[in-house]
Amino acid sequence: MPTTTAYDSTTNDLALGNLTPGTDQVGIILVNGYTPNFVTHAKRSDITGEVVGTGYTAGGQTLSGITLTLDTSNNWTLCTATNPVWSGATLVATGAVFFKARGGAASADNLYGYMDFGGSVTSTAAPFTVTSVATVGWFKISKA
Repeated sequence: MPTTTAYDSTTNDLALGNLTPGTDQVGIILVNGYTPNFVTHAKRSDITGEVVGTGYTAGGQTLSGITLTLDTSNNWTLCTATNPVWSGATLVATGAVFFKARGGAASADNLYGYMDFGGSVTSTAAPFTVTSVATVGWFKISKA
């Protein structure tokens, strides 16, 4: 089962207003062999191993249908979106990275989180869909 983890910079960026999940254009890139450093990675330019393959364009996609849901029982806000699909994809991916897509340099794109697929996932000339984790969505903002 995939797991999703926020980068350490995410909380600070939320507090400073650099990330606003309800209004941001949130991008998703697929990675293969990337080892996240949740302490030091803060921008999309810190990410290595972006997937190369048929049906995949560098820079990934923008998530659509973003919804924020307050869960007062668990003291968090869950962010969900429409599951992105790469049609006719031939690729191998071990995870996905979510970021604020500013439309320019990767060094300007703040990171939200990383989804670890738990191993290599392969697609051969078929749709490649990233499905959010039911209990955490794409990511969640929680009260410690």
